[in-house]
Amino acid sequence: MVAAGKTVQIAEGVYVIPDQRVSLVPNVGIIVGATSVLVVDTGMGPANAEIVLAEVRKITDKPIRYLVSTHFHPEHNFGAQAFPDDTVIIYATEQYKDLKNKGAMYRDWFIDMFGDDVRALLEPVELIPPDITFERQAKINLGDRLIELHFLGEAAHTSGDTVIYLPDAKIIFTGGLTPNRFFPIMPDADSSGAGWIASLEQLQQFDIEAVVPGHGEISDRQLIEQVKEYLVSLRARVEELQSSNQSLEQIQATLKPEFEAKYPNWDETDWITFAVERFYSESAAAE
Repeated sequence: MVAAGKTVQIAEGVYVIPDQRVSLVPNVGIIVGATSVLVVDTGMGPANAEIVLAEVRKITDKPIRYLVSTHFHPEHNFGAQAFPDDTVIIYATEQYKDLKNKGAMYRDWFIDMFGDDVRALLEPVELIPPDITFERQAKINLGDRLIELHFLGEAAHTSGDTVIYLPDAKIIFTGGLTPNRFFPIMPDADSSGAGWIASLEQLQQFDIEAVVPGHGEISDRQLIEQVKEYLVSLRARVEELQSSNQSLEQIQATLKPEFEAKYPNWDETDWITFAVERFYSESAAAE
């Protein structure tokens, strides 16, 4: 569950409910402006979203005017129904397509994979459409603070990854694009290793002092480089072994222990094999 009473302030008017490295819990952002509040991600299901809303009310009584999510996955998006009726929900167009096309399937998949605790959180979920969609960029004004929403134009962790950038504070919420000490997750065929690397290269162009990942500790811009270095080096090794006619299974068996040893402090090592599969498929398709 999203943790009550753990919210931290990371800049003037910018708060994070930290995930505390708990599985299936995201870092949730609360951004307070002169006139209103924007929330980044909901937690998994309405019960978690209610905790988020209560944390907002500990900070301010200003209206929760906007809700954005970094991507459609259940722990980031599936609590939207708990927000006030007058909250404006804004998603990138590609993120909304993900929600429509795969949201119900992911709800069932999470229940099957994680069992009764997750079932209790997700069975009440209604998949809420956005009030506004945008193609590549949107701007939100909270009275004294301009917030930028960016879809970077590439499938990466999902088809519709969205980053939330605060130019005045030089803070960016990156969702699944920069997990901190977790191996990057490529959960299905819509994930793209090449697109992920291209997205990180775009993130490196932002003027950033703090990075709030979807999961893991708040960091700085070096986190973007660390994730990129992992993906670039893994791709190179996949292509190297692929060129010697090794099978996907052989490459996975070689590279999982190799990268576990290279990144001994990173969690969820099973995702290495999924990333190998994506790079293998992308390289084969390019031939």
